Amino acid sequence: MLEALTLNLALKLVAFIIVWVIVSIPMYIASKLMDIDGLAQAMLASLTAPLCSLIVYNILSFVFPINVIVAIILWFITVKIVYDCGWGDAIILTILTILITLLIILILEFLGLTIFRVLGIPIPFRF
Repeated sequence: MLEALTLNLALKLVAFIIVWVIVSIPMYIASKLMDIDGLAQAMLASLTAPLCSLIVYNILSFVFPINVIVAIILWFITVKIVYDCGWGDAIILTILTILITLLIILILEFLGLTIFRVLGIPIPFRF
């Protein structure tokens, strides 16, 4: 029983690390396009920015518009701190990361390699 639990936890940890590296790729590409530091900062930002924003978003969930605004501002602050850059660079880096992520998703969709198809989930829309 304990071995199965340990193996399950180890597999979840490995899956988390793999997903973390994959999610960091768009931010790494965006940072390289902007001539900012590389992979370590992208991985740190892709881990801390969503985590901090999610915590604040949930804590302030009773005031809807404010929690979204504060979460977005906290995301920019986290990127600004991790990359040691100005506000403009942090905002541009975040927007560029989103655009690169959407581009990767579109390319994978056109190639037929979406996670929805892999998991067998019906897709409600088609491009």
